[in-house]
Amino acid sequence: MIYKIKTLFMKPSGKQLKAIADLIEAGKIKPIIDKAFSFDDAQKAMEYAESGRAKGKIILKIK
Repeated sequence: MIYKIKTLFMKPSGKQLKAIADLIEAGKIKPIIDKAFSFDDAQKAMEYAESGRAKGKIILKIK
């Protein structure tokens, strides 16, 4: 299987975040989520991020 990967650099902007959300909702881009942690496990999430093993985004659940 061949994957096409593009790197996208964004500035903190509500307009740009809305554009990304629209692309995700339209199915044009799909974020790769590696692992999700509860807020109580924030330290474990940081340790996992620093380990270099993540193959995608690390999510911290607030609720």
